[in-house]
Amino acid sequence: MLLGKTPQDFDIATNAKPEEVQRIFPQTIPVGAQFGVILVLLDGEAFEVASFRHDGPYLDGRRPSHVSYGTLEHDIF
Repeated sequence: MLLGKTPQDFDIATNAKPEEVQRIFPQTIPVGAQFGVILVLLDGEAFEVASFRHDGPYLDGRRPSHVSYGTLEHDIF
């Protein structure tokens, strides 16, 4: 697709919170629900669905201490 390469996976961003994503789709894996990320299994494919969010401080250098959910603008800035 982009640059003539086929993507290995698809990531989707949404204003739906993790629990809403899990209610909408029957097959999910909460790979990072505490950070707003749910893996949705659909038609033999896996889609990483991330809620719009703002990350708190990274105390361990890898994961935020907390996240707050919001809008696309909140996520970008």
